[in-house]
Amino acid sequence: EGERDARRGARWLERQNPIPATLPVRVMRRQANGSGVPTSARIVTALEELAALQWVRPAAPNNAGTGGRSRNDWLVNPMLKSGRHGLA
Repeated sequence: EGERDARRGARWLERQNPIPATLPVRVMRRQANGSGVPTSARIVTALEELAALQWVRPAAPNNAGTGGRSRNDWLVNPMLKSGRHGLA
């Protein structure tokens, strides 16, 4: 399931124009006809699979000192914008 969701996420990411620099899990979940992955937990698992392939990496927590829940953002590898990648 994780690998299948990662492929769905990769295809979704490739269709974005322009490819975003940051992927917020919340936006991916809420976007109509988004990545095709139904839950935040499965999206995170898919992003972890893509991180193993160096497509994305977790962003540093950005709630320093606010006491709130940190956002679950992922940074996209800039190489994806140049078309030099190997998945999907």
